[in-house]
Amino acid sequence: MAGSDPHAEPDEQGYDATLMRRLLGYLRPYRWTAVTALVLILATAGLELVIPWLTKRALDVAVPARDAHQLLVLALVALGALVLEFVFDYSQAYLTSLMGQRVMGDLRAALFAHLQGLSVAFFDRNPWAAS
Repeated sequence: MAGSDPHAEPDEQGYDATLMRRLLGYLRPYRWTAVTALVLILATAGLELVIPWLTKRALDVAVPARDAHQLLVLALVALGALVLEFVFDYSQAYLTSLMGQRVMGDLRAALFAHLQGLSVAFFDRNPWAAS
């Protein structure tokens, strides 16, 4: 029966809401980092729409009018949008990685503390836990 074996591989089990809530609890100390990363993701997505709009504006307005100054301004704005998109994307990836590493460190510390709190008799009764 799938899901009844407590030692089954994670891909053999379905979604476990209780486990997800417990894991999300480790994210709580980093909630502002997570919110910042989410805002950066949304800002990056918004900036990805700027260059196609600027291209449309250049082709529909500046090129037919032969306005070199407007083309230059649009190109500089596009360059600025690209740089800003890179900064936001890099910052989001950095924050997400940092948060993930810290959550993993907290999980490892909690696991180690739990194992240290178990009696020696537990490991005598459960040899699989000692390996």
